[in-house]
Amino acid sequence: MFSLKEAALAVLLEVFLTKRDILELYFNRVYLSGGIYGVETMSEKMLRKPASQLTLGEAALIAGIIQAPASFSPWTHFDAARRRSFLVLQRMREENKITEVQETQARYDTVLTKEVAAVSTLALRRAQYQELTGADALAARMLTMWRMPACGAGCSQAVVPGQEPLLVRNYDYDPQLFEGVVASTNYSGQRRVIGTSDLLWGLLDGMNEDGLAVSLTLGGRAGSGEGFGIPIVLRYVLETCSDTESAVAVLSRIPVAQAYNISIVDTAGGHATVYVAPGEPAEVSDLQAATNHRLTVVEHPHISDPLHSRQRQYTLFDALSDLDPGGSSSELVDAFTRRPLRTGAYDRGFGTLYTAAYRPADGTVTYLWPGRSWTRHFDDDEAHIDVHLSSEVDDD
Repeated sequence: MFSLKEAALAVLLEVFLTKRDILELYFNRVYLSGGIYGVETMSEKMLRKPASQLTLGEAALIAGIIQAPASFSPWTHFDAARRRSFLVLQRMREENKITEVQETQARYDTVLTKEVAAVSTLALRRAQYQELTGADALAARMLTMWRMPACGAGCSQAVVPGQEPLLVRNYDYDPQLFEGVVASTNYSGQRRVIGTSDLLWGLLDGMNEDGLAVSLTLGGRAGSGEGFGIPIVLRYVLETCSDTESAVAVLSRIPVAQAYNISIVDTAGGHATVYVAPGEPAEVSDLQAATNHRLTVVEHPHISDPLHSRQRQYTLFDALSDLDPGGSSSELVDAFTRRPLRTGAYDRGFGTLYTAAYRPADGTVTYLWPGRSWTRHFDDDEAHIDVHLSSEVDDD
């Protein structure tokens, strides 16, 4: 009886719809992996543009997925998906739908263009994790940090470029929400990364074995928007970039959920501080110190002033100006362990949880607290340290 109903429905469809209409319905509903149905949705999620703007190579990539979404999923098997797209193009040429020149051009199209590659990769992971979590959108958002709720934190950071660069920062936050994990990883098998973990696999600060170090400070704006949480963006930067220039390029194209200053330094002599915010182009500067407002501009005093953001930045400018060229940077690091850079306002959620000094040329990060320090390398064995922090009632 079921097959008869199907046959009757097929006849009705052919009566009331053209073959083109039927094909369009199919393409708008077909499963294409990663929890995504329909060509239009796939185009938006993977390439961030409508299907009407797809290139021949991009269209062939999506068409090739239909036969076996699990095997040709671009989320997990991009190389296989691209090889499949070559077969689609070959068949189109054999059917005289495209010329040999068009086929050749489409084969060498950059299917994921440089402008969207980083965004697409993270978006693909989001779709993949939604699939892994049984289409639980909330769990997928937490794993991929997509559109994370806004959070508030203090933080100060400074970079010293040169042959032996330094990135030093204070992380000021609620100790109840701090994971307290320093992770040394090699997720790709190609680049070791060490840094302070956040949200399981994101990073608050870190460096990789290529000599690139990064850290973040809140950018002095409230609210959040469409984009990724900054910890996963920093992780992506350190997993895929080897110098300041490539890191800036990534930060300039990945959408972020909240406003931040990202400071960068590398062993090639490069450095930058990049201001990123939802829906806005990144602002790239050569600023060496950042606190909790947009680069050097205080846009919202009611957010920045209670955190003494301007005072802390001026303190960093003074400390940087006192450094002797080619001399020791220990005085700068020491400044981070004292007021006004260090704060004991733990009861208000803005106490300094740690000072971290990254030295990419040495491959070390040293964590500092009053009277204590702890240095870690990429290959150190697992260890732990207990640190007791107490609020300071006169820290206003």
